[in-house]
Amino acid sequence: MRRNVEAGNSEQELLSMLLDLPNKILNHHEVDGLAQLILHDVAHENHFGLKRASYLIDNPEFDCLRGVAGYVDSECKHHQHDMWTTPHSFAHDMREAAFHNRLLQLEQRSIKRNTKASNHLDDVRNIAMDLGMVNPWVYAKDLRHGNHGILIVEEGVKRLDEDDHELLAHISSILGLCHA
Repeated sequence: MRRNVEAGNSEQELLSMLLDLPNKILNHHEVDGLAQLILHDVAHENHFGLKRASYLIDNPEFDCLRGVAGYVDSECKHHQHDMWTTPHSFAHDMREAAFHNRLLQLEQRSIKRNTKASNHLDDVRNIAMDLGMVNPWVYAKDLRHGNHGILIVEEGVKRLDEDDHELLAHISSILGLCHA
């Protein structure tokens, strides 16, 4: 894996963080907002350096698409520097985070259930643009119980390369483990 590390940790540190995510999920499964915590950790400037990221769950059976986690780099001031020191306080810390809370309130009819398959990506991009995201990248993953996880990201200062895109596709799966 070759990675351009303009604004972030070394390749080895990033891989170490990613490989540790399943352990964090298992060790902190009872934490409120675990998916939000994982998304913030991954999106931070010292990892993928994203400007914005959103994670949604689409459940066609219940005809519902719901926002689960939101990240914008300017809202990192609301939480502690090392979120994993006191992970139980993260949800409380993020009460003042406008983008994060706006995403948590997002709820609409299922895209999977109500849209032709050829238009799913367009509908997701429209949601991203409504959230103020510019040139979003979308990663979707089928989850347990017929759910579909949707990770939407906007690049930050660092441009995402092919390896980053591959890793972010896996992050969509990991987030599905937090919220299944």
